[in-house]
Amino acid sequence: MKPDNTLCHNFKHSLTPLQLFGVAWKLILTEMKWSFTYYFHRWETRQLRKRLRQEEERLGTLLLKHAQTNDTAYDKNTELGLALEQAGMLKDEIIYLQQEYQARRDLFVQERGYRYLDSKD
Repeated sequence: MKPDNTLCHNFKHSLTPLQLFGVAWKLILTEMKWSFTYYFHRWETRQLRKRLRQEEERLGTLLLKHAQTNDTAYDKNTELGLALEQAGMLKDEIIYLQQEYQARRDLFVQERGYRYLDSKD
């Protein structure tokens, strides 16, 4: 089976060594820029996970108190309901950020390939 080279399939020009050197440096610099973005994303996700653990800890404490009082009903206005909503929101935010990051990375790689390989005339 033939490998899928979607970024290079329209590349019709050969590069001089100087042009190739320039493209290589652009590639290195854009990867460095992306790695800074990646580390910031990881830091942001770690902060959200830390906040989620705090909310889950708070939720566990509230559930324990709730079980000890045998109060069976709770609604969104109680502290327990708010903690449940906050934990759910943080989980959704982490999933959203991970999906957004992957989509941005895919687009970044695709645009870089078109910019540096297909635009040479």
